[in-house]
Amino acid sequence: MFRYGLLCRALDDALAPASRSPDDAAAMERAGHKPRLIAGSAANIKVTRPEDLSMAATLIAGPAQAVAVGHG
Repeated sequence: MFRYGLLCRALDDALAPASRSPDDAAAMERAGHKPRLIAGSAANIKVTRPEDLSMAATLIAGPAQAVAVGHG
């Protein structure tokens, strides 16, 4: 979680042609901030690849479905 204004500025800077910030945290680090990592839930996934969509659908379907398809 980042303060909205700081994140917007960091992401604007990350859009510069020479920037190589792959995500929000990297953009904030590049802007001189030090994001703090905290433990989260394994169910809090990031959909970046096509196979991530099936995991997201399974999580939305609920715990019984997750076990049935081998994700739990």
